[in-house]
Amino acid sequence: RKLASPAASAPAAAAAAVFRGLRDSRWRFVRRVSGRPQSVEAEGEAAFESFEASASRWSCLAYRESGWMRSLTAGDAAADWLPVSARYRYVLDGGAGGGLSVHFADPDSSDADPPDTWRLFHRVEFSDEAAAAAAAAGSPVELTAGGRHLCSADLYLADYRFRFHGDRLTEFSIAYTVRGPAKDYVSSTQFQPA
Repeated sequence: RKLASPAASAPAAAAAAVFRGLRDSRWRFVRRVSGRPQSVEAEGEAAFESFEASASRWSCLAYRESGWMRSLTAGDAAADWLPVSARYRYVLDGGAGGGLSVHFADPDSSDADPPDTWRLFHRVEFSDEAAAAAAAAGSPVELTAGGRHLCSADLYLADYRFRFHGDRLTEFSIAYTVRGPAKDYVSSTQFQPA
């Protein structure tokens, strides 16, 4: 099966393949955050659930994670595990150029609102070389992508790695390198099927 139609660009084809791999899936995750303001580890479960947005050109996934985290900062050796949760929206734009983006799931916004009104976290930018090689092969092995988000003066750089066996997404990872006056850390999360 091809990643997308031949008319689609290689990055758009890669975005579509990843979106299909994530749609209505469940994962176990392990996260390690090292740096300032605090080092932590977390583990739990995550799900990507498809839903209808108000405009048909977008395909949307609600990302929800829940689990437990504890501090790894010196002096917190016996730290208790505390509950943790997060929510985002992943959007595949069916318009010209396609593309995948991640949006905040703010409490004051609704899944019923049009995706272009949601607050953008970052676009998932697939490299032309990696996406073109995967698209040419017809069946991706690993797709890589990046993203960036400026939060006040703190810059978040995202690194994505999606591993496929045939058309099936078998595992993926997301790493954020965050630098700025308030934050200086690396967060690495590994996802395995639940």
